[in-house]
Amino acid sequence: MTEESDCRDDDAALVSHPALASVLADSGISTCAETAAIGGCGSFPEQAAELCPQTCHLGCAVEVV
Repeated sequence: MTEESDCRDDDAALVSHPALASVLADSGISTCAETAAIGGCGSFPEQAAELCPQTCHLGCAVEVV
């Protein structure tokens, strides 16, 4: 389980995420705040929880290994 201290937005990973990079680049989006402003938190909830947990208020993603 991800610790709360590790639960923070990662703008750098957001713009390089394979499922999101082209969508965000086409829209000129480069931060979690900008993603949230266009509804990205609801459109991409799994990625948002992983990459933008604070901005999207989705909690932290749990990685199972």
